[in-house]
Amino acid sequence: MDDGAARPGAQGVPTRDVIAQLIAFLWRWRWLVLLMGLAVALLIRIDWSPGKTIVVTFDGAGAEERPLLLYSGMRAGRCRAFEPWVGAPSVTLTDVKYGASCPTEIDVFARGHGADAYAVDPAKPGSERWFTDALSSGALTWHFPDLTPVPLTLWLVADGPRDLATVEAKRDDLTAWATARFDAEGAGIMLEIVSKQIATSAVGEDCSAAAAIFGNSSIFDAGRINVYLVEWYGSSGSSTTAYNCVDVGHKEIAFIAWGNPNLRDAALTHELGHSLGLSRPTAVWGHTEGVAGFDSKNIMWPGGDAMHITVGQLYGIHFSDVSWLHGTGPSSVQPLVRTCQNAWGPPPPCPHLSQALTGWPPP
Repeated sequence: MDDGAARPGAQGVPTRDVIAQLIAFLWRWRWLVLLMGLAVALLIRIDWSPGKTIVVTFDGAGAEERPLLLYSGMRAGRCRAFEPWVGAPSVTLTDVKYGASCPTEIDVFARGHGADAYAVDPAKPGSERWFTDALSSGALTWHFPDLTPVPLTLWLVADGPRDLATVEAKRDDLTAWATARFDAEGAGIMLEIVSKQIATSAVGEDCSAAAAIFGNSSIFDAGRINVYLVEWYGSSGSSTTAYNCVDVGHKEIAFIAWGNPNLRDAALTHELGHSLGLSRPTAVWGHTEGVAGFDSKNIMWPGGDAMHITVGQLYGIHFSDVSWLHGTGPSSVQPLVRTCQNAWGPPPPCPHLSQALTGWPPP
């Protein structure tokens, strides 16, 4: 009978000693064991299936318009944010897949068309169907909306025919510049302009009067951006050529000093930028002067030419929660609302305001 003693020549080791040695080994190398365990868990969770290809076509947009597409989502094994693609005339997104942990969104812009967006909302079951269907079929057709209307009332504050003729000429220069620049930059908006004349005694001349103006239907058109062309902003000889009242809670009200000799044709374009969401970071109310990635031709450079709008600013105009298009404006036409970062920083939830793309918009 075997009484448990080791046979002669056997290398037996008591079971308790083996367990003790194993515990000592694991304790000695505990961090390595932990890291290996985490690596295994990560490998198990990674989706190793191959990505798909989606060909995006744009209904109604020709090759010469070169639509701009911003892709956010999983692509080539990485979570992308606002990756730019330009249609020629279509866009082919390669190696893409759906992952709930990576925000999925596609935004599109094209000259002569309204901006549009599709996004997956994790709080809404089924909101990913548009994307998973595109993955399955390999195709996504985009139907551009019409230009987004921006109703604008220009109040010509003048007494007498001579002043009225002067302010009318300034109005024409200001509106011609704004219309041309928003169109050229593919901003996706259409200014619907109405002019009204009022006496100088009927309205204040700076933003201290904004609250009173807002509550007076005889000098304020609800549901529209209201711009008051006064001879001087605040007082005669003031250096201020234009001012938006966003800093006192009235982005729908702005003043432009038609009597100031330093007034530039770009002033209306700049002030509308404030109304349309370009008021962040609020520390500088969206002004880009001296900020990396911008120059004096940017729409939000004070006193500049308001020639250019970055891709990040286009996104803000249409989808930022502080844009007049949401809440006070025709919000129903905007498919997406984002609470954009109040900083110059990178995404998410919105593109960096300085994000631009060489060659877009097309010449």
